[in-house]
Amino acid sequence: MNDEEKKLRIQQEQAQATFARKALNEGKGAEALSFLQETTAFWPQNLITIMSVLGFHYGNLTLRKKASFLFRKHLKLCTNVKSLEASVRWLNNPIRSRTIGLGGLGLAIDCHRKSLEPSWNGIWDNPALAGGQEALATFVGKHPDEVTDPEVCLIAASQVGNWSPWVKRYRALNGNPNNPKFLKLWASKTVLKIENPSICEMRRLRKFTELGDIHEVRSFLRNITRTQRSAEGRMTNRVFAQYALYLYCECERLEHVIDDWVHIAESALYLNHYMVERIAQRVLANLERNSSADVVFDRLVRKHGKIEVTQFALRDIGPRGNPIWQNIYRLIPVNSDARRILAVYSRLELDSYR
Repeated sequence: MNDEEKKLRIQQEQAQATFARKALNEGKGAEALSFLQETTAFWPQNLITIMSVLGFHYGNLTLRKKASFLFRKHLKLCTNVKSLEASVRWLNNPIRSRTIGLGGLGLAIDCHRKSLEPSWNGIWDNPALAGGQEALATFVGKHPDEVTDPEVCLIAASQVGNWSPWVKRYRALNGNPNNPKFLKLWASKTVLKIENPSICEMRRLRKFTELGDIHEVRSFLRNITRTQRSAEGRMTNRVFAQYALYLYCECERLEHVIDDWVHIAESALYLNHYMVERIAQRVLANLERNSSADVVFDRLVRKHGKIEVTQFALRDIGPRGNPIWQNIYRLIPVNSDARRILAVYSRLELDSYR
């Protein structure tokens, strides 16, 4: 391969990395991986994309197998230890490491570094504070009252164990209570609680879905609407997970694609939420399904039986003894398609949290 061909190949792989990340942000995990199959050089962002698929599509066994294969393949392509630091920082983010079971990936990266650097002592020189996160250095060893930048307080709160003093300082500095970063931070901490969330905490999550970057909203909602237990066997807080599922269904600005409907159906099955399962079944029945959609659709059919697809989606779904559903049945637009019905139903449920 001559220099011109190498240059062209690099440009192609850079473009593929960008396309893969965009597909991931849109919730298209399989499409994201398809862009990375023929990569011949190591790109740190590609490893993070693959790890994201493993974390955010935890319940899709087929996709996880493919992502695991690509993870091993791309990791072997790395010959420079420094190139691994971005992936370690990504894994070591406290919020991410607690809400996604990816511990095995960190061990694999450690083993690869050891193969490249046999004398390595197993310490990454605190990569969470390295790279492009110089702002973090401003709070190391400091009391919150010494910090005058609200944004730095948010960074500190996301990185330390005792985050409450930093949040208090953020407020004291007149930090915006509707800052999407603040709202997401609070929701991330709420996910970890054993006790049920307060109404205020749930409203913060709802506000984040309204104001946050749409790609972040999709990824975050998928993260906290689990489709099965975490790798550590930890159960999801059912109340918060169900509230998040309503938000996922209601958030029409997501412009749901097939992967969204698959995730919604899988999460509803995990939470044993009859009405969302039934409406999602009607949605999937009317869509062109991929293999993942076929799998979850078959699960719904086995549980609820076959579903009709007529011009009257609401009648196809049918109220079945749920008193809440019976009460709101008359409020749902009769002539809407199933996607709109699910959005309206979820919004009514969200409004019932007072």
